[in-house]
Amino acid sequence: MIYNTSITPVLAPVDKASISTSFRIAEVLGTCLPECLHTLPPLLREVVRSITMGAKNKVRFRPKDAKMPPKYDPKIPTRQIHVDGFDTITLRVTKDPLPVVDTIIFNPGKLIYGHNGRILTVDELLLALSILNHLLTPLLADPGDWIHIVPGLHDNSRASWKSLEIPVHVLDEDGSILKAFANAKHLDMNLPPFFKRKGQSVTFANSTNTLLIRAYRKDIELGVTKRGKVSNAPPVLRLEVALEDDKLHEYFGGGTWKPVDGIRRLVSFRPSDLRQPWLDVMTKFQGCYSRVPAVAEKDNKLGRHMGWVTSKTGLSFHDQFDNVKQYYDFENAKAESNTKSRLYAAARAVTSLLSPVQLADLFSEQAWNNQPNITMQKLEAMTLARHKFIDVDPLVAAAYGSKPQPTPSNP
Repeated sequence: MIYNTSITPVLAPVDKASISTSFRIAEVLGTCLPECLHTLPPLLREVVRSITMGAKNKVRFRPKDAKMPPKYDPKIPTRQIHVDGFDTITLRVTKDPLPVVDTIIFNPGKLIYGHNGRILTVDELLLALSILNHLLTPLLADPGDWIHIVPGLHDNSRASWKSLEIPVHVLDEDGSILKAFANAKHLDMNLPPFFKRKGQSVTFANSTNTLLIRAYRKDIELGVTKRGKVSNAPPVLRLEVALEDDKLHEYFGGGTWKPVDGIRRLVSFRPSDLRQPWLDVMTKFQGCYSRVPAVAEKDNKLGRHMGWVTSKTGLSFHDQFDNVKQYYDFENAKAESNTKSRLYAAARAVTSLLSPVQLADLFSEQAWNNQPNITMQKLEAMTLARHKFIDVDPLVAAAYGSKPQPTPSNP
C-alpha cells in the first residue's frame, strides 16, 4: 500500500542512489559461494538473486584522461550481493574478518516498478525505502542493525547518503533540447563530453566522477533494454544530475546533515530539497540556453561563424576545429589550446543566442511538477505484486515525507 501524504502527488525524483553504512550480514550469506545459493535458508533465498565474488564498484562513467578511483585492497575479500531483481539492490560486502556491508546501491524506481522510466512521487519514494528496509532486515547478523539500512531513521544510525541521482523528464519532440547540450560547456568541468549514441545521449563528468550530468532519450534507452515492453512512449529526454561525496556536499544545501563517524553526512531529505541542487547544477551550462546579446562582446569572427554552423548544421565544434588546424601553424600546444578556447567561447555565445531552449520554460516550477513518464503495464503489475503486502514504515514517512511529521519513538 502506498502511503498518502497529500491529495496532489508531490514529486521526489530520485534514481540510482548509494548509502554508506556498516553492518554485519548473516554468516551463512557472507560465506555462501555463488553456485550454492540453493543452500541458503528459505527466507534468504527468497530475496537474494546472485552473488558476485571479488567484485569492486563499477565506475559509472570514465571520460578519456579522467582519474580512476582507488582500487580496494586486494588482500581483503569483497563480494556483491544482488537482492530482489536485476540492478535493483546491490550490497557491497567486505570480509575483514567478518562479512560487513559498507555500501548499499539501489534504484527506487526499479524496486517498485521494475524499471526507472517514471519520475517518482513522494509516496513511491517512501514505499521504496520501506521495501528496502523490509528486504534487507532478514539478511542481518543482528536484527537490531536495521537502523543502519535506511539513513535518518534512528539517532544512532551509521547510514548516510553517499550519492544521489536526480532525474528530470522533458518532452523533446524535435530533438532541439538534446542538440543544445551537444556543444555546451559546464563551468565545473574541463573534460570534453562523451557521446554514447549520436543524437540520443551526451554525458558530462568531472575528473573524479563525483559530478555527472546525462542528457539522453529515455524512451529510446528503455525501448532497447526492455526489448519491446515499452509501447507508445512519448519522446522523453532525461536530464539527470548525479552528485557524490564532495559534490553532494557542495550542491545539496537542504536535507538533514549530521556527523557520522566524525564526518558531516547527509542523513535524510525532503522532496522539496531535490529541486534546488538540480537547478544549481544545470544552470551552469554555457552555450545551450537562449540569452540576449551582451552590450559589448569580443568579436571573434571565426568562432562566431563556428557557432552559426553548429546551430544550422549540427556539425560539432570539434570537427570544425580539426579543419581550422589545417590552416594554422601553431607555435606550440599551449598556443593551440588558447586559440581553441577563444573560438569555442565565441561559438558558444552564438549557439546561446540562436538556441530555442528557454531557461524559464525548462526550469519552471510547472515543468518540474508535470513531468512525463514512461510506463510498462505488465512489468509494473508483476513488480508491484511482489511487494504488495509491504506498507510504508512510519519512521520513513517521518524522515522523508513531503511535510515533517511527528517522529515515532525509536525502539
